Amino acid sequence: MIINSTLHKERRDARIKAMNPQISYSGFDLMSDISQMAERAIKKSYKVLEKNLFEEKSPSIAIFLYGSGGRGEMTNYSDIDIHFISAIDDPQASVFQEKLHKELASYQFGKIDDPNWKNMKSVEKYAARSITEANQIFDAKLVAGDKGLAKELTRIIEKYDTQERKIRNMLFQKFYLEHYYGARSNVEVPNVKYCSGGYRDLLTFDWFSNWISSTKGLPSDIIGKMPQIQYSLKDIGAKGIITNKKERLALDSAEFMVLFRNEVLHSNIGTKDEGITHLDIPTMERTFSSSPEYFCSLGVFSPNQLLPLFNEHAKVIKNTKKKILDYIISVEGKNRGGKWLRDYKDSLAINISNQRRKEIAKQDDVITKLSSIWGMNYNADTELFNEVCGQMIGTTQWEALASMACSPKSSPELLSEIAKTSMSHEGLGYILRILGRNPSTSKGTLEDIAGNSSLDKRYRIVAKLNLEKGLYIATTRSS
Repeated sequence: MIINSTLHKERRDARIKAMNPQISYSGFDLMSDISQMAERAIKKSYKVLEKNLFEEKSPSIAIFLYGSGGRGEMTNYSDIDIHFISAIDDPQASVFQEKLHKELASYQFGKIDDPNWKNMKSVEKYAARSITEANQIFDAKLVAGDKGLAKELTRIIEKYDTQERKIRNMLFQKFYLEHYYGARSNVEVPNVKYCSGGYRDLLTFDWFSNWISSTKGLPSDIIGKMPQIQYSLKDIGAKGIITNKKERLALDSAEFMVLFRNEVLHSNIGTKDEGITHLDIPTMERTFSSSPEYFCSLGVFSPNQLLPLFNEHAKVIKNTKKKILDYIISVEGKNRGGKWLRDYKDSLAINISNQRRKEIAKQDDVITKLSSIWGMNYNADTELFNEVCGQMIGTTQWEALASMACSPKSSPELLSEIAKTSMSHEGLGYILRILGRNPSTSKGTLEDIAGNSSLDKRYRIVAKLNLEKGLYIATTRSS
C-alpha cells in the first residue's frame, strides 16, 4: 500500500509538539488538528474517486465523520469513524465505498470503522431504537458529498435527539460504564480509557453540555474551532454548574487524560499491549521513557510516579462527573415530581422490600425502569432479579434490554430471549456485544449470535471471541 506520507508525517509531528513542554501546543490543539487532518483525507479521497470512477454524474452519496472525528476529538491513534450513506441502493455507490476504505487506509490512521448502513432508512431505525449507534448518528458531521443527505440527517437528529433521550442516555451510560469499568480495570492496574475518571468518562461532559444546549451563550467564533470536550467544559462552567476554579481543574485534567492515553497507546506499539491502555509497570516504564521531558514538567521524575498523577487527574474528572449527574437528578426531580424522585432513589437503595422493588419496576417511566434493574443488580437476590426482569422481556426499549444484558444475575434463559429480540429488531444490535461479555450467556446463545450471518460483523465479533478465546479476551481485547 502506498502511504499518503504528508498527512501521516503531520500527525506524527503533532504528537511530538504536544509532548514538548517548551512548545505552546495543547492536547486540545492536537485533537483539533488531527480531526481536521482526517477531514482533509476524506475530502481528498472523495475528489480523487469521484473523478476516477464516474464519467457522468456521481451517485447521490455523502460521507460523515462521527465519533471522535465528528466531535473534533481525534488523537494520533483514533480510528476514522465514518458513515457512508447513499440515497438509494446503487452498485456504483458500493464500489465507491470499497475504494474509499482503501484510499483512507493509506493515511494510516486507526482502522476504518463504517457501520455499513447504506441509506437513511436504516440510519433512522438506529436513531429511533438504539443508544450507542444513535450517539454516533447524532455526532455526525458532513465532510463530503450530497448536502441533501446532510439535510435529511439533520431532520432525523432533530426528531430523535430529544431532551428526554439525552437524559436516558446519560443515566444509562452512568450505570453501564460503571459496570464495564469493573470488568476492565482495577485500583492496582487501572485502564486509562476504561476506568472511573478515565478517558471514556470525558464523553459524559459532551453529553451533558448537549443536554443543557451547549452552544448557547458561547462566542460564535469558537464553536467548531475547538474539540467538543473543551467547549463543553467551558459551557458547563459558564452556566454555573461548576465553579471557575473547578472548570480550570477539569480542563487541565481532561487535557492530561487526552495526552496520557495517546502516549500510552504510542508507547505500546509493537508490544503485547498494543492497542490497550492498562497502566501496569511495563506500560508506565515505556510511557515515561517515551516523553520524559513532558512528565518531568508535570513534576513526575520516575515511572512509578505516573500512577499517582493519573489517579489525581482521574479523581477530578470523576468528581466533575458526579457533580453534573447530581445536577441532572435534581433537575429531573423538579420536572417529574416528588414521586419520581422517591422511586428513583428507592430503586437504588440497599434496604427496601422486594414488594417495593416490584412496584417501582412496574412504572412506565423508562428511567425508573432502568434504575430499578440496576438497583436489583446491585442489591437484590438473583431470584427476584429474574422474576421482575422476566416480566419486562417483551419490551424493545434499549435501556431496559441493555441493562438486563449487563447483569450477571440474568439467567441464561433471560439472556437468550434478549438475544432473540436484539437480533430480530434492526437498531438493537449493540446489545449483542454486551451479551457477548456476560458470564451467564450460554454457549448456545453465543453460537446463535456469532453464527447469524444477517448481522453486521461488529455485533458478532465479541460472541465469536468469547467462544474461541474465552470471556477475558472478549471483555478486555474487543473495543
